[in-house]
Amino acid sequence: MRAFGVAGWVSAAVLQGAACAPPPADQCRAAISATCTMAWKCYAPATLDTSIMKELYGTSLEDCRARREASAQCAGLSSDSQLCTGASAGLIFQPANASACNEKTLALSCDDFKNFANRAPAECAKVCQ
Repeated sequence: MRAFGVAGWVSAAVLQGAACAPPPADQCRAAISATCTMAWKCYAPATLDTSIMKELYGTSLEDCRARREASAQCAGLSSDSQLCTGASAGLIFQPANASACNEKTLALSCDDFKNFANRAPAECAKVCQ
C-alpha cells in the first residue's frame, strides 16, 4: 500500500446504494485523515510534541494530513491499483474492506489504536487481496 503501512490504512466509506467506490485520491485522503484523527485524539499533547511523533503525525491534525497526503501523492492517484503498493503490489483493492477498516478503525478505543498492529480490525488486512 502507498505510504500507509498496516497501521495507517483506512479508507473512505463506499457510497451507499452506488456501484462504485470513491475515487482513489479520495480513498487515500480518507485513509490518512482517519489515521491522523485517531493519533491526535489518542495521544497526549506532550507525547505528540516529541520529535518522533512530530515526524509521524505532524505538528497539528491539519499538518499530519497535509504531510501524509503529500508523501503518499494522493492527488495524483487515478486508479485503484495505485492503492496497493509495496508488499501489496499487484493485489486487487477491495473497497468494501477498506470502508469497513476505516469505520472500525475510527471506532477503536485509544488503547486499541495505540496497539493497532495487534488489534487492527480484520478488514484492514484484507484491503488489498
